[in-house]
Parts: sequence; structure tokens; C-alpha cells
Amino acid sequence: MVGVGSVGTMALWRTVARGVPVIGLEQFNPGHTRGAAGGESRVFRVAYHEGSYYVPLLLRAREAWQELERVSGRKLFDPCGYLEIAPSDDAKLAKTLEAARTYGLDHHYLDARMAQARYPQHRFRAGDAAIIDHSGGVLFPERAVETAASHAEELGARLLRGTRVEAIEPDDDGVTIIAGAHRFRVRSVIVSAGSWTGAVCPELRQAVVPRRLSLTWFAALEPSDFRPGVFPAFGRTINGVFVYGVPTIDGKTVKVAATSIDEPGPIDPTCSTRLSRPTSSMLFLVS
Repeated sequence: MVGVGSVGTMALWRTVARGVPVIGLEQFNPGHTRGAAGGESRVFRVAYHEGSYYVPLLLRAREAWQELERVSGRKLFDPCGYLEIAPSDDAKLAKTLEAARTYGLDHHYLDARMAQARYPQHRFRAGDAAIIDHSGGVLFPERAVETAASHAEELGARLLRGTRVEAIEPDDDGVTIIAGAHRFRVRSVIVSAGSWTGAVCPELRQAVVPRRLSLTWFAALEPSDFRPGVFPAFGRTINGVFVYGVPTIDGKTVKVAATSIDEPGPIDPTCSTRLSRPTSSMLFLVS
């Protein structure tokens, strides 16, 4: 296993759980701040507008998160639901509804009036609509990565921290992995290097482009209105910008971030949530 982050730790855990000997090579330490597994919390969606064919994979992932919770005794996933908001004629909202209906997911479709009454923390415009996906929720990424890594080690996986892979050399009989003074000869390798994929697999350098995203936490005017169970994780399309956020984790602040999905446009202030000023931000890399 080359790279033991958000994907690598889970693969390490599931591989050794099946009785397969496995070695994980990580240049930093599982749960470090340089990769994609950071930021306190992550939105988890099942009704996926990227394609309904993802739904079985997402349902299985949800089962696996909950299994890891059971075996570790640590809370890694909050099933608070996921609320997607967009103009009622938005193509991505239609895809979300299609995915939910195709697989019989527990969901509700709400027009602007119904959504405003149910989720007054948001401001809905005439013509907006929302879908609440009750299978979604919030993941705690650093905690999940650390938990999967430690549990994999308990099951017999070998995890080498501070070990930077310099080359991966496959041949007809297996794979040689070069990491400093170490040379590992293995039958097969899983590369889950995230932002560093291009460094260990040069042929993929153009296919994996890291992006820097800024995460911002806002102080809630009424923190109790944004607690899990009352305020689901959400994603919202506003003027070509996709805004997403999660309920308060610390009981004081709400995480909100934005990524452009089409041509960037200004965020309409009439569609904001009832939050005050940002309190902190953090940068992280995703692949």
C-alpha cells in the first residue's frame, strides 16, 4: 500500500481483515495535515448527482464506516442527513432525485415554501427546491484515518511511517518498491498517494492535479439551530458556485466552503444562512 491516507488506511484495514498480508508505506503519518483527509468534517452524500451508478458503492461505504465505528468504539460518522438546494430546474438536482428514486433511498423533495418552513436556517428564493437525503451525513476524516490505521495494525498489518516511496517498478512476476534504503518485493501494489500520485506514477502526472481549497468556519448566531439532527449537512448551487457545509461540531461554529462548478459568479447575499463572521480557515490539498 503506497500512501496511507483517506483511501489507503481503509484499503489497508479491509485487506488485512481478509487475511491478506499487507505493508503500508506512508511518507508522513496517518491523519497528517498535508493531504485530502483533513478539515474536521466532510459531507457524505448517497443520492449522487454525479451519477446514480455510484449509489451502491456509497451505500457499501456507509456500511463500512459504521462497521469501523463498531469495531473501534469511536464515532466516525454522524447520520444527520444531506440537504441539496438548487433552482427547481437545475440539472444536478434532477440527477440527485433520479439517484434517490432509482435505488429507493429514504428522501423527500421539498419546494421552496416547504423547505423554508422545515429548514429556516437557509433562505430560499421562489423557484428553489431541495432534496433531503436521509442516508447522508458527516464524516470525521482525521479520526477515521487514524482509527483505520491503528485497527489495521492491530489485525497484523505492517505500517511504516516516515517512509517516502521513490519508485514503483512492476514486472511480469510482481512489483519492486524503492523507498530510501528499503526495497520491497511484493506480488501487487495499491497506489493511494493522493496529491503525490504523479510523483510515484509519472504516467499519471497529468491526470491527477492537486487543487487548494479554503475551508472557513463561521460563528453561529444561534448555535443550537445548527446542531446535528436539526441542521443537516448541505450543498447549494448559487449562481454557478457550489456552496457546502456541515452542522456545528464544536457547538459554536459552522463550517461552510465554496467551490466553483461552472463559471464563477457572486454568491447572492439573500441566500445566505444565519451566520456571522468567519472565525478561522485552513488550507488542504485534494486530488
